[in-house]
Amino acid sequence: MKDYDVIVVGVGAHGSSVLDNLARRNISVLGIEKYDIAHANGSSHGNSRIFRTAYIEDPRYVPLLKRSLTLWEDLDQYRQECDDMSPATILNMTGGLMIGDPNSGVVQGTLNSVKAHNLEHRIMSADEIRSTYPIFAVRDNEIGILDQSSGYIVPEAAIETLVHRALKHGATIKTNTTVTNWEEKPDGTFVVTTDKNETYTAKKGVLSVGAWANQVYGLRDILHVERRVLHWFKPVSTDSFSSIPVWIWQYDGGEGKQGAAIYGFPHQPNYPHSEGVKIARHGLETCMYTMTPNEDFLVDMKGSVVFCSPCSGHGFKMVTVLGAIVADLLLTGKTSFDISFMSIDELTKVKAEGVGCAWKDK
Repeated sequence: MKDYDVIVVGVGAHGSSVLDNLARRNISVLGIEKYDIAHANGSSHGNSRIFRTAYIEDPRYVPLLKRSLTLWEDLDQYRQECDDMSPATILNMTGGLMIGDPNSGVVQGTLNSVKAHNLEHRIMSADEIRSTYPIFAVRDNEIGILDQSSGYIVPEAAIETLVHRALKHGATIKTNTTVTNWEEKPDGTFVVTTDKNETYTAKKGVLSVGAWANQVYGLRDILHVERRVLHWFKPVSTDSFSSIPVWIWQYDGGEGKQGAAIYGFPHQPNYPHSEGVKIARHGLETCMYTMTPNEDFLVDMKGSVVFCSPCSGHGFKMVTVLGAIVADLLLTGKTSFDISFMSIDELTKVKAEGVGCAWKDK
């Protein structure tokens, strides 16, 4: 049995990034994954995840997003230079359009981040939206905020590339292996047992298990899992869809209430559409989002263990920077980014006070 510096349980989106960051810092690291790499059983599949800089949820995420964008570009460059990987583009910058009533959570949340960080943007009237993007049948009272530092990430390609780079730098990964128990010994040693009756030890551990977090962490009071369904539709003509930005559109719920926000992507020509389907739906997949009470992230270090995830359905875009942050926590006990609002103690307090998601509760 080999001892490691760090064991990462869960090699999905965040686990693969942690693994990559540690391996590139010459840390002996083992990743243990319940399924295959880039599987479709959790929260990180489906061919597209939005990247946004003018962030609806909270201006505190913007510094992480700015750094994450640079790291995504670096990862994309790495993939293009690899002879043994297909030249798939991980990050596709299309711009992003946030649509809603001027007082809606989507519009106000976006503007809060724009103002707090002096982000480039363009406010578009309903007429300007119709003229520029005729496919959007917006109402007269709706506006749009165009953020050119937006686009979409291909999650499967992202995870595959992070794992590829981690392995190249000496990481070890065991797939199709379930961790049945973990513990932190009195001396801080992190010990895991698997379904193959194997035991591994490390100086420190990372639990990045996504939708299984409430089982593994023992934090059922502040975590819950939601099932989400992703749909793909193939229009008769893709011309109107090929040049649009990614978008988030919050509808008027009537009677002074906010409606749901929906989002979508440009036409993706490489997506495997099925032919001969008589109904409009050309693809459907489900994924699981693990949510905190106010939909902030959970990233915290307790003893020698870092808890990373859930990200409440909006964390994939920050995978690259969160991997670096967790590596910093493991190696130095601190990070230059403000993640104080992501702690277990803070989320427990939020739960006790009944605080919900700010932009949705607006």
